[in-house]
Amino acid sequence: MGVNSYSNSRVEHLACNNNGSNNNMKIQAEIQMPPLEIHKVRLPPERTTLQKLRHRLSEIFFPDDPLHRFKNQTCLMKLLLALQYFFPIFQWAPHYNLSLLRSDIISGLTIASLAIPQGISYAKFANLPPILGLYSSFVPPLIYSLLGSSRHLGVGPVSIASLVMGSMLSETVSFSQDPILYLKLAFTATFFAGLFQSSLGILRLGFVIDFLSKATLVGFMAGAAIIVSLQQLKGLLGIVHFTNKMQITPVLISVFKQRDEVAISVFKILLHVSRPNTLVLGNIPGTPIFHSLNQYREALRIPSFVILAVESPIYFANSTYLQERILRWVREEEERVKANNESTLKCIILDMTAVTAIDTSGIDTLYELRKVLDKRSLQLVLANPVGNVMEKLHQSNILDSFGLKGVYLSVGEAVADISSSWKAQP
Repeated sequence: MGVNSYSNSRVEHLACNNNGSNNNMKIQAEIQMPPLEIHKVRLPPERTTLQKLRHRLSEIFFPDDPLHRFKNQTCLMKLLLALQYFFPIFQWAPHYNLSLLRSDIISGLTIASLAIPQGISYAKFANLPPILGLYSSFVPPLIYSLLGSSRHLGVGPVSIASLVMGSMLSETVSFSQDPILYLKLAFTATFFAGLFQSSLGILRLGFVIDFLSKATLVGFMAGAAIIVSLQQLKGLLGIVHFTNKMQITPVLISVFKQRDEVAISVFKILLHVSRPNTLVLGNIPGTPIFHSLNQYREALRIPSFVILAVESPIYFANSTYLQERILRWVREEEERVKANNESTLKCIILDMTAVTAIDTSGIDTLYELRKVLDKRSLQLVLANPVGNVMEKLHQSNILDSFGLKGVYLSVGEAVADISSSWKAQP
């Protein structure tokens, strides 16, 4: 670190007279410049390959840090938390309010009145007996009541899965010719589908769904509705000349055959774009510069603020991860503030200098993130969004929800203005 002093520097200004003559007047000005402190660019702390791999895997599979509740707990408490983690019913059942029982019974009867005919019709899609549709509508909710963690999720058969099941099995055997073999193949396919889904949950591979954008999901649901409607036409209009062939599997095989190397490279790229780097920033003493606390040990935290930087575009493949990671940073900062008895966290500043693009999913993430933080009495502001990002935020009207002081030109201006507004409050 060094100091350069500039004093008594002479600056020459040239001015031409109004008559266009060649006589130039030299204006000499004495300028006194304050000492400028130059900070060296530092390297991040050294880490072993194992530490880097461990950090990378934790960011890929555990962005929300689901095991944070196990820290500093006794063995008995850890066992209880593990039981609640795998069987959420042990977490909510002791706190269940009997006043909700009436509402739950009414909602259960309402869903059952819909699930019964739906299960029968979906069994027909798969060319299976109607009784199997009733089983699939009754048994999964019972199991989910023990293993599920969402009170708003409905579990049961799906129309597209039923159609694919029927098309796939019809190519192998006809239900009318050999119903026993048909049922065995259906049970086998269902078993392996459940096995794959359970493996995805246990291995924390839910981030794969992040690569399906909101537009893709909406298009899928619209296409599914059209296909289901067309499937009903053959029974409604008596049309029997429908083809049973389904060429999606041979097409996929021809596309991905002998593409292992390309697949590995694509997977690596997808991991980089779906798990972008996020940083906690601090102020370099004596400067208006904010930089990574991990890279610059002399950087200081600003009381009541947590300043986060995203080093990637925000779009459908990483928006869910970023929301979870930002909320995790906020939770960790609240725990640190409480442990050190520091000023209460009030504001989260999101530095968007490195955010070069944003799509509708990213905008929805910012909106949802602001709502979540508002419920926790925390203010979210944006700092230095680039031109095209600012344009999309303006077109989406999301800036209206942030208010007049929700977007700042720099992190320093945001800290100074918000701090002064707090001081002005009675």
